[in-house]
Amino acid sequence: MMNIVVYCGSGFGNDISLQDQVKLLGRKIAQAGAGLVFGGSETGLMGLLTDSALSVGGTVTGVELDYFAERHLSHRNLTELLVADTLSQRKQMMIDRGDAFVAPRRRGYT
Repeated sequence: MMNIVVYCGSGFGNDISLQDQVKLLGRKIAQAGAGLVFGGSETGLMGLLTDSALSVGGTVTGVELDYFAERHLSHRNLTELLVADTLSQRKQMMIDRGDAFVAPRRRGYT
């Protein structure tokens, strides 16, 4: 299975259209039969992305820092949760699992 890594924030950003775009992206990834790999959080754009992929039967892998995982801030319905000790390790784990990568532009995003 192809895995698509999506980098987005645990906040919603300043541009409301990002929310709709992220939800559409999550659904499209899952409907295409690809797995979603993302930062692991259940909040903000990350949560919307994951919920939308899962809502159509998608496979979702979260890669979370141990600090956040220990505080139960990871998305609760993930197919798989990987826990990293450092930010560098987290990024490398995401890269290692990805076949394609998506990141939003910074404009309108905080």
